[in-house]
This record gives sequence, C-alpha cells and structure tokens, in this order.
Amino acid sequence: MLWEQKIDKVVMLTHLVEDGKHKCERYWPEDKKIMFGDIQVKLAATQVFAHYTIRKLRLKKDGDRHNLTHFHFTSWSDKGVPATPWGLIEFEQIVFACPTLKPIVVHCSAGVGRTGTFIGLRNVMIEAKETGCIDFYTTLLNLRKDRMNMIQTSEQYYFLHKAAEVSLLCLNTTVEASDITERINFLKRRVSGMTNLEIEFNSICDACAIDKDEANVSQSDDTEYNNAMILVNKHKNRFNNILPNEVYRPHLNGADDKEGGDYINAVLLPSFTRPDYQILTQLPLPSTVADFWRLVTQYKVSLIVEFEQDLKAKDSTIGDYLPEGENNSLKVDSFIIEARLSASEQYWMQQELLITTNAANKNVETSSSINSVEHRLTYLKCVNTDLDSTKLLALAEKTRSHNSADKGRTLFMCRNGAAYSGLVYVLTLLLDRMDSDNLLTIPLIVGATKVIQPHVIPSVKQYRVLYEVLNQYQESTSVYGNIGNVNQGLSSTQPQKKPREVKKSKNISTESEMFNNDNVYGNSMS
Repeated sequence: MLWEQKIDKVVMLTHLVEDGKHKCERYWPEDKKIMFGDIQVKLAATQVFAHYTIRKLRLKKDGDRHNLTHFHFTSWSDKGVPATPWGLIEFEQIVFACPTLKPIVVHCSAGVGRTGTFIGLRNVMIEAKETGCIDFYTTLLNLRKDRMNMIQTSEQYYFLHKAAEVSLLCLNTTVEASDITERINFLKRRVSGMTNLEIEFNSICDACAIDKDEANVSQSDDTEYNNAMILVNKHKNRFNNILPNEVYRPHLNGADDKEGGDYINAVLLPSFTRPDYQILTQLPLPSTVADFWRLVTQYKVSLIVEFEQDLKAKDSTIGDYLPEGENNSLKVDSFIIEARLSASEQYWMQQELLITTNAANKNVETSSSINSVEHRLTYLKCVNTDLDSTKLLALAEKTRSHNSADKGRTLFMCRNGAAYSGLVYVLTLLLDRMDSDNLLTIPLIVGATKVIQPHVIPSVKQYRVLYEVLNQYQESTSVYGNIGNVNQGLSSTQPQKKPREVKKSKNISTESEMFNNDNVYGNSMS
C-alpha cells in the first residue's frame, strides 16, 4: 500500500507491544535494511524525542525508489488518552509542518480509537480555521460513517475537546526562530487594555488550570495529591500549596518501606529527548536531607542546578545537605557527601561531589540492595536570582553543555521547587528545540510544563523573559552563522483571526450512546 500509493507520511500511535500483548508488527528495520516480499525498506535516519520518534525510510523495488517519513507517537496507551494534550499537539504540528498532496496513513492497533481521535483533531482544527466554529459531534458522526467505532471511548471524545482547546491556544504561536523579533513586536501590542503577551500567558494558565480541575473531579478520593497530604508527609512540604502530582512524582526506595517512605516533594519532567528524565524539587528541609540524597542517587542525577541556597542563613527550613568547603565531607543517614574540586565562575559556583552510599540504599530501577557504591556528580550553585537574560542564557547553556554528554539526569531546585528552577528547565528545552529544528515553541513547552507543576513560570514577567532570552540567543547565533537554512517551518508569524467560537456538543445524551459498550458495531480495540 505505501509503495503503490507513494505515501509520504505514516503516523503510528501504538507501541509494538503494550501490556504484554503484540499490537503491531515492526514494518521497518531496527537498523540498516530489511526485505518485505520484493520491497526493500531501509532506515535512513532516526530522531528520538520525549513523546515521539521520527524515522526516515527509503523503499526500493525493481530499481525504483520512494522515500517516506514515519511519525511515531509513543505516549498514548491502548484504549486510553495521553496524560495531557500538549505533547500530542506538538506532534500534530510536526506531522503537518510540511504539506503533502498524498494521503497520510494513520494507524494504531485496531485503527479506530487513537486513530479516530487523531484524525478527529485534525478535522476539527481545519473546520475551526475555515469556519471559525467547531462541531465535535458532527465530526464524530462523519468519522463513524467512514469507519466503525472511530473515537472509540467517551474518554477519547472528551480528550478531543481538550486537545482542540490547546491546539487553538497554540495556533500560529510556533514560529521560525528567525521571526522572533516580529513575534515579540506582535506580543507587545495591546488589545482591550492587555498586551498580546499577557493574553497568551493567561490563556496557558487557564488551560492548565482546567486540566488540573478536571483531574481532581475525576478522582473522587483526591489521590492526585493524596500522598503529599497524609500526616506523615505533610511536614516534608515547605509550602502546602506547592505539591507534586502523584502521576509525575518520583518514588523512593529504602527507609524501611514505611508509610510515606517513598515520598519526596519533586516531579519528573521530560528532557528534549526522553520522558521523565529531568527533576524539579524544593531545597531540602532539615527532615528531608536523606530523602534528597536518596533521590539523587537512585535516579542517577549527574548535575544539580541550585538556586537560593544562600537564603539558608535566614531560613531555618533549609537543611544542611552539603559539606562546608572543599575537601570536607558530610554524613547524612547512609550517605557520605564529599566536596571535591570547586571553581567559581561569573554567574555560578561549580563543585564536584562524591556521594558514597551503603547497602541501606536501593537502586530505584532494580529495587535490589546494593553494596557500598560511589556516585559522582556536578553541582552548580547559581549566584544570581534576577531575571537578567544574559545571565539566564549563560546558565542554560552551561546546563545544556553538561546534558549533551548524556551522563545522567539533571535536577533543578530552588526554595519552592518551581519558580527559578522551573525557569531554567524551560529555557533548556526551548533552546534544544531551536537548535533541533529552528523553531520557537514557547506556549507549547510552557503549557506542557505547567500542567505538571503549575507554579513553574508563575508570572508574566518570567514569561516575557523567555522571549528575551531566546531573542538574545537567536541574535548571537545569527552573528556567528550557526543557524543554517530552514528546512521545515510551521505557521506564519502573521497573527490570524481566531475562531469566533467553539460550538458545544448538540445532544449530550445522543453522544453518550455513541460510546455504549452495546453499540451496533460491537467492541474493538484501539
């Protein structure tokens, strides 16, 4: 089919194996080449990102050749929905960045649930751009006229509404890096007493708040933040309103596995290329210093980027978690922390640390006891907490230079575990994206981060700084000619008229019947 129809793009929304069940046969080589009948398939290139993978495939038959791009979304479970819509919207933008005159093949396992939802999202966004309105119910009916059970569950249908909201919010906000100045000028303009920047930021906050409220409603026992609020854990939170969502919280081993023993006020966030690979956390409290070092060693942190440690002199809630001075050591529970080489730079102090742990600690990936081992990492103490774009860019670049070596996770921390640490984390992702495909994607990345930790980028002031830092980075790389020609672009920076309204569903009772397990088409697996 791909050969005969000369397909340019294939969108895959399933894993090969899910919950121990085979969902799809591999139809591309793991490396090099593979034959399927008389068609040779060669893997020409692979790019791996946190939520998706892009492969370039070359097909060959009887001397003829055909190239296609394989877009594989990897964060969508069978019969379910992604944890948030933000990653899927980024994926959808990438898929449709370059138009094609050929049909686009979309598949999951059965080709109805996830496939129908993805196609439905594309259809409603086209409708919004062309008419200014969205009719979700008619979209569902039309899809099911063509193929039974498209958008298989009510959860997927509901997710389609949320995904469309985020997609509308991000419409025309992803631009080429070379157009950042034009974008900033547009954001400075005022509409009804507010700048476009303020409107954009408030829209992101509203969308993330809706996600949070809906998650709370869907869990009647409030398990989303339940572990953070139980009595044995409440004292481990510096602020009772800044808590980790259980979905994203790292779980610790050790501490005799007592109640609350796996808890720490931290969240796992994606890096540019891996899910759950970066960590945001608060500065350790006196009662959580041992938990902090368990987190660092069990999750194989190789870089700590720290803010506000100097507040310890007047803040008794900040515990002693580092030795005083070079060549000194500190013993905490089963850990010995030794300070090795140190160096002071203009915007940070860098120190090499050696952490020795005994068998009381366990490896988080194997849950098995280990003998005394050594763990080495780099510690960056940031000496500034102002929002100067030059200082922030230098720090983000320092962090990225360490990450490029792929030595392990990066842990960002500040007093509340969000304000300063989250700012630098977001900047590293934005810079990675600019280097990867020359695109500016601030609303997408900020929204994807705030839905996990809402207190990241807490103000319009910080949001504005993101644009300032990226603008400075773009100017510096342009001067030295480090940015090549743009191969792919998304939407124009010219602001387009927003859809007038998003239509609500016409008949809720009728829509509910569409997802009845006894529907006329029977059941199938997505």
